[in-house]
Amino acid sequence: MISNLQIKDDGVGLVRHIKWQGRSGRFYPLVQERLDDFVLLEHDLYVIAEGENLRWIGTADDLISDGSSRDKFRAAVKVASSILRFSDEKSELGRMRAAWDIEGGHLASSSSQQDSYCQ
Repeated sequence: MISNLQIKDDGVGLVRHIKWQGRSGRFYPLVQERLDDFVLLEHDLYVIAEGENLRWIGTADDLISDGSSRDKFRAAVKVASSILRFSDEKSELGRMRAAWDIEGGHLASSSSQQDSYCQ
């Protein structure tokens, strides 16, 4: 279970945000998706976590174009306790940078005073 869950109203409904700190020190607002019916959106970056451990990170395109990513995704979904989405990065290069940063990072502590998310 993710320990630093923040629930916010986005005007349409309640959104569950998780704060993740990348290896660079940046904070990323990841949106928690439902485990039972999530859908990969084309330009978003997804994190599959088991507890507080990242098991897979990638995009829908990774699943289409990379067989090893598909295998890791399938294995990760079997043990997943959280599906998280990062949609703030629009460029492919930006998503690759964010994936590298998030993959080497960790769940931010719930006591962290810093709320500066990356842009």
